[in-house]
Amino acid sequence: MPHLNNNLWGTLPEVKEIRRPVAHLKQQASVLQILTHGQITAELAPSPDGNVHFRIVVPWLGNYRATLVSVSTPIPAYPCNVSNSLEGGPATRAANEDEFVAILARILQSKGVQNLIANILGQLKAEGKLERQEQQAPPPARLTTR
Repeated sequence: MPHLNNNLWGTLPEVKEIRRPVAHLKQQASVLQILTHGQITAELAPSPDGNVHFRIVVPWLGNYRATLVSVSTPIPAYPCNVSNSLEGGPATRAANEDEFVAILARILQSKGVQNLIANILGQLKAEGKLERQEQQAPPPARLTTR
């Protein structure tokens, strides 16, 4: 067994918990389901190129799907590239978890994503599907991204 006298590693860095991008996407899928009373869900779809696509799914509209975010999923988790799949444009590099969360929030709160969600909810309301769920479901809990 080697002795620590032969340690060429020095002092290892402090270990801190790091949540992978996929964990944040799964959390936001749950948040969306709560906020929309289950009328809009989300799924994560891996692709052969190593990316993960975050898609909303609307069962009441023939399982309509729209990809909102695409994330490269390297090991280690960061840095990674994040794309607004709905609005297009170049990917943004997230150097760490905090940057990833900020980029994801910016995409989910973007005008294009918000307009899509409003349009879907408006259609569901027009069909009488949203009101029934709103009456049955409790108000959504306040959740944060961390």
